Amino acid sequence: MGSMFRAGLYFSTTIVLIWGAVTVIASPVDAPLPLEKGMRWAYEGKVEWTVMNSTTVFSTNIHWVTDVVEVMERGAVRASIVRGLPNELAWYEPGRMPGFTVLLSITNHVYRIPASNEQDGKNLARRLINEPYELPSSAEEWLAFPLEKGKRWGEDTDRQDNNYCWYVQGKQVKNLRVKGYPARHPAVVWSLIYRTNPDHQIMEIVAGLGITRYVYAHHGTVASADVRLVSFERQ
Repeated sequence: MGSMFRAGLYFSTTIVLIWGAVTVIASPVDAPLPLEKGMRWAYEGKVEWTVMNSTTVFSTNIHWVTDVVEVMERGAVRASIVRGLPNELAWYEPGRMPGFTVLLSITNHVYRIPASNEQDGKNLARRLINEPYELPSSAEEWLAFPLEKGKRWGEDTDRQDNNYCWYVQGKQVKNLRVKGYPARHPAVVWSLIYRTNPDHQIMEIVAGLGITRYVYAHHGTVASADVRLVSFERQ
């Protein structure tokens, strides 16, 4: 799992995302996860990891930044180049370089596709904008809108226990304390979970704002992350 990570270290990472219109008629700002050039999300929380070949566990507070650096559009497909994504914190270990990911949204489905580096991500993005239905075998269905309680998508929706697929647990009305987000009224917060025998992930999403919390926990060797959105800005 790597060497000890100094407590309190703050950092950011780089990741490539591609985002299509969540629905054909929705604008980027109205979309459940809006992505426009200049948008930035900052998260704070805690990560834990186990030192490789030992039972030693370390943890630290973390500051994680996600920002949109470029946007491309073609028809109903919208592409955004973004630095940072909260799920990069799953199995975090000190010194590991961040990976790159391509997210492709076609109408109301979002697919996550790994890329070996930034240039590979850009090349893949351009190809998918022109050929969005020719997905590589590594593509994973990551999100499906609109959200509603009990909705499932992903690898194994035939199971009756809601495991091994994304599952919408439900929604709650909460008062959010996010710098840059209007607090005129409570927000509807959707909770999504992906649970397997060895681990689980939780995402909380607010329409028009994005991911407001990300949780990862491994059920064996200690590896965990829990971060919340603390600020949002649109330049």
